[in-house]
Amino acid sequence: MARYRGYGNGLVFDHLRNWIDTTDDGAIYPFDGHGHGTHTMGTMVGGEGIGVAPGARWMAARGLNSAGVGYDTWLIAAMEFILAPGGDAGNAPDIVNNSWGSSDGASAVFGEEIAALQSAGILVIFSAGNSGPGAGTVGSPGSNPGVPAIGASDEDDDIAYFSSRGPSVWDETKPLVSAPGVGVLSATPGGVYRKYNGTSMAAPHVAGAAALLLSANPGLGGAAALEVLTRTAIPLSTTLPNNDSGWGRIDAFAAALTVMDTGLLSGTVVDGGVPISGALVSAHGDTGGGLVASSISTDASGRFYLPGPAGIYTISVSAFGFSSSESGPRLLLTSKSVIVDFDLAPDASGMARGSVVNAVSGAYITATVRALDTPRGSPSNLGCAPCRYGLDLPAGVYTLEARALGYFVQTRTVTIADGGLSDADFALTPTLRLALVDGGAFYYGSAIGQYREALSALGHTWDEIVVKQVPRDTPTVTRLLGYDAVVWSAPFDSPGIIGAGPALSSYLGTGRRLILSGQDIGYYDSGWFGIVPYFRLLNVVWEGDDAGTQHILGETGTAWAGSVYTIAGGTGANNQFTPDQFRVSDGDFSKVLGRYEAPALSNSDAAGVFTGQCLNYRLAYFGFGLEAIATAAGRAEALGRSLDLLAAPSPTLGVGLAAQDSLPTVDAVDMPGAVITRPFRVRHTGEAGITQTFRLTISENLWPTELSTNTVRLAPCQTAIVTATMRIPLTVTGRAADLSRITAMADDAPTTTATLDYLTHTPAGVLLIDDDRWYDREVAYMDALRAAGIDFDLWSTLWRRSVTAQTPVPRPSAQMLARYQMVMWFNGYDWFDPITPGEEQTMAAYLDGGGRLFYSSQAALYYTGVDDFSQRYLGVAGVLFDDTISRTVAEPGNPVGLRAFSADRCCRGRPATTGT
Repeated sequence: MARYRGYGNGLVFDHLRNWIDTTDDGAIYPFDGHGHGTHTMGTMVGGEGIGVAPGARWMAARGLNSAGVGYDTWLIAAMEFILAPGGDAGNAPDIVNNSWGSSDGASAVFGEEIAALQSAGILVIFSAGNSGPGAGTVGSPGSNPGVPAIGASDEDDDIAYFSSRGPSVWDETKPLVSAPGVGVLSATPGGVYRKYNGTSMAAPHVAGAAALLLSANPGLGGAAALEVLTRTAIPLSTTLPNNDSGWGRIDAFAAALTVMDTGLLSGTVVDGGVPISGALVSAHGDTGGGLVASSISTDASGRFYLPGPAGIYTISVSAFGFSSSESGPRLLLTSKSVIVDFDLAPDASGMARGSVVNAVSGAYITATVRALDTPRGSPSNLGCAPCRYGLDLPAGVYTLEARALGYFVQTRTVTIADGGLSDADFALTPTLRLALVDGGAFYYGSAIGQYREALSALGHTWDEIVVKQVPRDTPTVTRLLGYDAVVWSAPFDSPGIIGAGPALSSYLGTGRRLILSGQDIGYYDSGWFGIVPYFRLLNVVWEGDDAGTQHILGETGTAWAGSVYTIAGGTGANNQFTPDQFRVSDGDFSKVLGRYEAPALSNSDAAGVFTGQCLNYRLAYFGFGLEAIATAAGRAEALGRSLDLLAAPSPTLGVGLAAQDSLPTVDAVDMPGAVITRPFRVRHTGEAGITQTFRLTISENLWPTELSTNTVRLAPCQTAIVTATMRIPLTVTGRAADLSRITAMADDAPTTTATLDYLTHTPAGVLLIDDDRWYDREVAYMDALRAAGIDFDLWSTLWRRSVTAQTPVPRPSAQMLARYQMVMWFNGYDWFDPITPGEEQTMAAYLDGGGRLFYSSQAALYYTGVDDFSQRYLGVAGVLFDDTISRTVAEPGNPVGLRAFSADRCCRGRPATTGT
């Protein structure tokens, strides 16, 4: 606040000439109910390292309200205020930053106001917009002729994918220049620092840099300052200017050197001709008007550049392992350069040396050995054989670290004496050669930091594959095959989105390993847009886009047993908005590692799964982002246990049972006297063992149940199909059920068992058919039936699995309906999946057989019209479509009674249907 021009002495404020709120909020003093303005102002003038020009002062005209939107009249009034704050043009600012605009690049609605500001000598800056990367996406007013539009760049000097591009509709090259606009740290209301992305973050960098130049050369003027910034920008393309980055990314340092009355101290720091990078160069000068001091580190070539006002300077240099050096006095003149080079002498030192071998085979391996907290490192292949590393180090105690891809990191402590020789050998334990894929980089949603931290804590080494531009950086199978295992982070995307599906299919097909983690992978690759082929190898069925919980419980009997992970808060990424729910497709190949606690879909609660039993590949898939686990220890534990599964030797003995009749659950429903035959599969899940005999038994049942055989003999990974036959006694009345538990036990290992439960029951009084899509409303019907004490079975017709169906087809047959005294069929927001003629035929057949049907649909007749079914069976003579109906009243004498009901109005968009 002290940088506010109206601050005065902190007791008396001058808001009249420094602040206006033209919105309907009408704030009489500086106020930001949104946060965007504070962030941009912090980038321009903020202290503590966030501001480009921390010595500048600010004023503001607020033309957007707390929702971040505004009328043209508000913005025009704000511009008019800037021309003459408090009614006096002498109070006008030098520079106006505008981090706002419209995606309508053809709009010139503010042209006159901008021209007036420019005519008054005010430098006007606009953000280019965030509608990139397509050509011609620059927004207005930045698109207007003669208006400087600013694009956004990232830390790698790549233009941000979202940054709007030119040309403008007036065929001008846009943007003018670019500036940092990705992950920009600045202030927000409440004293909190946050990182934002956008050209809104880039524009204030340019405005602040222009203010910096005006402070260095007050007579320069805003337009001249912008010209200097343009001329000194770092080109990001061979074509200048261009419609991606303009003239390039601004370089405030180079621009300041151009306008300041300074000289330049420069030189190189070497060791006998070998450049020394990272050496600290400090300059202390006497300018006659005061003492100045500045410092900088040398670059990779050992060079340094230090600008300063005219005066006499002494330059000193220090670097690890070398004796410090200082120059004699040097006279620096304005606009002149003084070159001072240094050749440093090494300190007295000793040597650490040794070999690095494979701890299992004893073979020499190539590794990198470095002394931690120093710049010294060495490869372990000097003078092979034997392969050795060698490190010259000043006298002292050091921790040496040996690191090689495919081995766990190892450390040793050594003591170095002057002129001494210390031997320290390493024997590294082999593990998986890992690649870490940063799938979030291309949309600036990377969460790779948490994975790095976890892998480091586990002692792993890895290579990184950064997907910065698609398809350029999309991993190919050739690249992936260089690694035994891949850890893939997809915070808000999926392999399918970036076109990596075929590469993953081929990679896993060669028997490799994969950890795949992200909250929307299932949503994208096995959901709305169809199944990407690699996803079938995960052996899961995606069920829901939002688990609705932040707690995951490790599954008993698995590597995650006993663990509880919270995926919000703490030191995690805190980015889990819609974690996916799924279920295992075939339990013979996969095991659930963790389940959501109290998920949105209780019958599909899997959060993590390991797949690889009797398969040539292994993988762990998580429907949430591992980066979000709240503690570093938790992230390392979850990732480490998963990697251990990928690296573990193949099991020698195991058994698995799985239903094989395509029923959606283990339940089956039929009438008394019926015989139900249900095949199931027995699998020897050992992969490296011998042929085993497995005995099959039935328990828990009261109704007659038989097996087609009581023993099977299987080789590793071999399967056999066995049939279980259940008979529902004729004497059963009403609603009844029976459980048959099938157990398989290995002859040679009685503790090696598997069980499969089959539940057989007679129909309830009511069959509830859930025939809605996306907007689930079955709970309302289920609650009503339970409240009335009515027992029911549930059938879901769409992609979610049925509960009691005895047929794999998605819609129930007329024969299935005939088992029930009453059928309740509801079709929710019908336009997503309306009733079909075939379904009408099913309902008609049920009614013809004497059935009782409760049919609920808000717009069925909108699609079917008054057809034969609606006339003959529903008694509808005509239909009126009226979307304003919100209340119905029971007809006198109707069993519903004299009650009124309000309709649910949450999801309008299609006419309601009423009978006449």
